[in-house]
Amino acid sequence: NAEYMGGIPLPVKPKKRCVFVFSCKSMSSVITPLTIDPSGVYFRSETSGRFICGVSPPANKDPDAHNDFEVDHSLWEDIWHTIANRVPAFEEIKLVSSWAGHYDYNTFDQKKKKKKKKKKN
Repeated sequence: NAEYMGGIPLPVKPKKRCVFVFSCKSMSSVITPLTIDPSGVYFRSETSGRFICGVSPPANKDPDAHNDFEVDHSLWEDIWHTIANRVPAFEEIKLVSSWAGHYDYNTFDQKKKKKKKKKKN
């Protein structure tokens, strides 16, 4: 259990991440580095014109993922629009496969810190 180590609770929660595999015939010989859009959508090339892509869902749609390994296909539409806007050749891609897995999410380091407001006298 990643949430406990030696009986001590850790600030770690399982978060589901979905990865999508697509092919793009017009870019079958192109090698791309990991590319991350400002929206958080990412993609990179694999082999033979295949690419992987994904995005971390917004915090309000990212509950702890105990035993949830179902792919959230609703993410695909936004991902596709984002990567097709970034790479016009991706307008004509074919979704090949997808999977979901869990990542250990450290809630201590990843929390947004609230700024304290100064009191006015």
